[in-house]
Amino acid sequence: MKNALWMDLFREIKLNKGRFLSIFCIVMLGTAFFAGLRSTGFDMKYSADCFYDDNALMDVRVVSTLGLTREDLRDLSGIEGVSLVQGGRTREVILHTRDAALSIRTIGAVRGINEAVVSEGRLPRNIHECLADADNFPKEGYGIGDTITFESGDDEALEETMKTDTFTIVGMGYLPYYTDLTRGSGSTGDGSIDGFVLLDPAVYDMDIYTEAYLRVENAERELTFSDAYNELVEAVTDRIEELSEVAVIRRYDQVYKEGMDAITDAKEKVRDGEKELSDAEKELADGRKAIADAQEEIRDSEKEISDGWKEVADGKKELADAQKELDEGKEEIRKGQKTLKDKEKELEKAKSQVKDGEKAYRDGLEKYSQSRQAYEEGLARYEEGLARYEEGLSQYQEGLAQYEEGFAQSEAGKAAYEEGLARYEEGLALYEENKAAYEEGLSSWQEADRMLSEKEAALEGAMASLDPEAEDYEEVKAALEEQKAVLNGARQELTGQKAALDAAARELERGEAELSASKEELDTAKAQLDAGDKELAAAKEVLDQTKAVLDASQAELSAVREELDGALALLTAGAKELEE
Repeated sequence: MKNALWMDLFREIKLNKGRFLSIFCIVMLGTAFFAGLRSTGFDMKYSADCFYDDNALMDVRVVSTLGLTREDLRDLSGIEGVSLVQGGRTREVILHTRDAALSIRTIGAVRGINEAVVSEGRLPRNIHECLADADNFPKEGYGIGDTITFESGDDEALEETMKTDTFTIVGMGYLPYYTDLTRGSGSTGDGSIDGFVLLDPAVYDMDIYTEAYLRVENAERELTFSDAYNELVEAVTDRIEELSEVAVIRRYDQVYKEGMDAITDAKEKVRDGEKELSDAEKELADGRKAIADAQEEIRDSEKEISDGWKEVADGKKELADAQKELDEGKEEIRKGQKTLKDKEKELEKAKSQVKDGEKAYRDGLEKYSQSRQAYEEGLARYEEGLARYEEGLSQYQEGLAQYEEGFAQSEAGKAAYEEGLARYEEGLALYEENKAAYEEGLSSWQEADRMLSEKEAALEGAMASLDPEAEDYEEVKAALEEQKAVLNGARQELTGQKAALDAAARELERGEAELSASKEELDTAKAQLDAGDKELAAAKEVLDQTKAVLDASQAELSAVREELDGALALLTAGAKELEE
């Protein structure tokens, strides 16, 4: 029977060779595809695991909005199960190409974790070199030897966190945690990262780390995508989360202390500014006194000029009298020529004297004209200087008004700021006190609730274990019922305490809201104080300019006064010569 079956099988194959070969090929191809698909997934996971292990890919990445300090890294390295911790620094920037603006993530190279795979060139050796993303930069036309310049992608200037913004590409490569075509999301550009560059860590001018990379002990022995690997890493991440509560509070205290130190420095600067303001007011008072003295000197000069004009008028009168006497002398000479023929020599001598007098008169008259012209020119310059002085005085008074207004605003801003700060500190102290009382009451309530639950469980167990056939069953049951009533009363009292604690929690939330409002008022007061400082600086600059103009006017007035003194001296000399 068995042989007949085999003979029939082979006969069917022989009679239908084409169909048999077709079915054979279909089954063979299906089996091959199935075997390939079953093995491909594992092979890909195994290949990825080998790639990650060869390039020391991190097992855990820790980030913080306030950054990480060296103390945080020490705490992370002390966690059970952590074999290596490295702090890293990154910065998102913008790179302008011929066609678009690319969002680039700059990454500081670290040793022992996330080692780069160099496909061409070499790693950077100083702060002016970089290794570029081999997937994206060649597409934009960049190659080894090209120079790229970054710009800041946010409100913070690039030079505040990086020592340079220009780099030379010395290599192309890959990073183990960028294994697909995308580079993740970011906060610059359109929200997606277009590529990365690897830099020398010395290029970053930061005191803190932006992230931390961790390797877990024995993690490289497990397959990356296996449950054993996930359990090993999750145990470490749970310990990190427990540590984060203490680290966050510590970092907050550090940042808060830095902010308070900055506020203290600002207050010190305000006090220094007030002292400088007081010194400026003193200098201003001295300048006013100097201007008053200059005005007194100008009034004295005007009186001297008036006296000079009076003396000139007297000189003119004396000159007219002399001219009249000269005319009379000429008449007497003509009469003497007719009657005193014998005194011709004396007459000739008298004529010579008359000619000398006329020459002296003409010379004196010319000197007088020159002195008068010099005086009129000096008077014109004096009037011009006086006009500039009055203009400078008007500008000075206007600047003084602006200065006094700015000083009043500064005082008002300072008072508002100090008042807001006092309210904020008072509210903060009250909030901390209420928070401590709430936490203490909550802890007491939880302890009492736990003890009450234990007693209720014990009471239920005792009641369950009672034997209804026992003689004292009713008496014991009554006693247990009485204890249960007492426990119910305690439970109600605890419920009331819980309601009181909930009310205290709501009060704490309202206190926290009031603290937030106080903080906003402080920020507003600080902004007003800064605006007042700027206005004071502007007022001081205007006062300095006005003072310089007044000094120049005073110098010009002094020069005009010297010229007027010279003109007055010439007038005096001319009048004296006319008298002679």
